[in-house]
Amino acid sequence: MDPATDEFHQRFEGALRTAEVMSVFFPRIGQSLILDMRHAGDDGPLLLLDIMVASPNDRLHSFRRLRPELPLPERLILAPWPGAISSFDDSGMLATIIDRCEIEGGEVLVDQVRELYRELQVIERQQIRNMLRGIHSETIWKRSS
Repeated sequence: MDPATDEFHQRFEGALRTAEVMSVFFPRIGQSLILDMRHAGDDGPLLLLDIMVASPNDRLHSFRRLRPELPLPERLILAPWPGAISSFDDSGMLATIIDRCEIEGGEVLVDQVRELYRELQVIERQQIRNMLRGIHSETIWKRSS
């Protein structure tokens, strides 16, 4: 394997294991998987799906909408996943999140991450179908008759 790819995966996995708040964004499908492992009173860790935002500042401030009961995170890690959704699982990153969720929130959080991963798969399949059917696409050139 490519040393640059190895380093990317190691750093990505390390962030998944330790980050208090992390947004993994999937540019291919315009979605973000947000891991918020903060605890405050009755509010425990939470995983969310949200659309990608334009900037790190926009993501930070999106927490006012996503988790209004908590203050804005002090630190936020943003990490792109450039591959397909299936490659996230194949690379072991999904297993890393599941392990972390088991530690932080038990089966409830593990079930949450599995459900969100299925949603990401559905979104990706739908976007591929739309692309093949030309939905949300525009022809840039036409054959002259």
